[in-house]
Amino acid sequence: MNMLKLFCKVFFLLSFTFYSVDLFAQPNWLAENAALLGKKQLNQIVLPGAHDAGTYAIKEAKSSNVRLGGGEGLNSPDNKPLKQLLSFGSTFSNWAKTQERSTLEMLNDGIRYFDIRICVDSKGTFMTCHGMYGASLESVLDDVKTFTEKNPKEIVLLGFNHFWERQYQIEQRKKQGEIEGLTKTKWNELIALVKTKLNGKLLSSKDFSPKSKLEDVWKLKNNNQVIALFDFPDAPNDELIWKQLEVNTWVEDWYLDDFKAKTLKVLENAQNNLYADKFYAIRSSVTPDEGGKLIRMGFISTVYPKSVSELADMTNPVALGWIKNEWAGKYPINLIWSDFYNRADLVKLAKYLNGIKVDFINTKIGTGTNWSKWKKSNENKQ
Repeated sequence: MNMLKLFCKVFFLLSFTFYSVDLFAQPNWLAENAALLGKKQLNQIVLPGAHDAGTYAIKEAKSSNVRLGGGEGLNSPDNKPLKQLLSFGSTFSNWAKTQERSTLEMLNDGIRYFDIRICVDSKGTFMTCHGMYGASLESVLDDVKTFTEKNPKEIVLLGFNHFWERQYQIEQRKKQGEIEGLTKTKWNELIALVKTKLNGKLLSSKDFSPKSKLEDVWKLKNNNQVIALFDFPDAPNDELIWKQLEVNTWVEDWYLDDFKAKTLKVLENAQNNLYADKFYAIRSSVTPDEGGKLIRMGFISTVYPKSVSELADMTNPVALGWIKNEWAGKYPINLIWSDFYNRADLVKLAKYLNGIKVDFINTKIGTGTNWSKWKKSNENKQ
């Protein structure tokens, strides 16, 4: 009897381990589905992505004990002085942090697109940021290099979408947070850093494009598999930099009906071949309004979120539900971004949209949340 109990216990633990690995670790899902995905264009493959991917390193302590906007980490050049002044306690970090998994963990989870905002700190170091400094760019690139060396067929897209430097703002006679851009010196340093850290892994924009087939990339002997997208006109021209080859399809509205309508418009544009030569994204990540109304509502009503994590828990199930239950098979889909993707079965959804068999047992995708209760105006406050 004791041996039987021991056997059952070991079997249970092994079963749980295998289940957990299948659920979370998906480092080779592109390579494992080569027959299905190989002949597709890069911008025809559904790739799951992480919005503001470097923010996992943001710590609550960085926004504590703020005195007139002087708290540690709040002087990021993308952060307007007024926002610094109004920040207190952990409020700012709660609304700045959009991910909780490291770059390497994201890659092993199956994430293949990384939305990265670049800021130059007071020491001249390249950091990721979102109102506060997140992970250093070097640490992000090191994780990408580590992963790709072990998984040579997994394509990784690095989407550098915002660039902030206080020195550039000063030269342009702009206040902090008013204008994006880098000085020429920092542009050159940034490109050199990316090329040095990912030496031998970057895919050439001279020989390939978003319309290239995955199997053609796989034929390269050097396993060039990282695409560095720079969505900014001032970025230097370099064949290892894919300049402005990603369409800006950001949806600003946080009201449910407007967000859905504008997301659907992106898919309709894709269906009409408006993005045929580029990468494009749809998102379940919702951004608070610039005036801070959504954030304020969180202080006075339990219906509204009090952090990005709560916001993601309310919007991911609904928005990803539209994709899975209403739009799948009707519209072409390329990139899908999310905040706190790991809580929402995002990678599983991407695999499903690529025609890979998955199960959605116990999924939150398609379930209702408080998002449907939000009001468009200040009238009828909850």
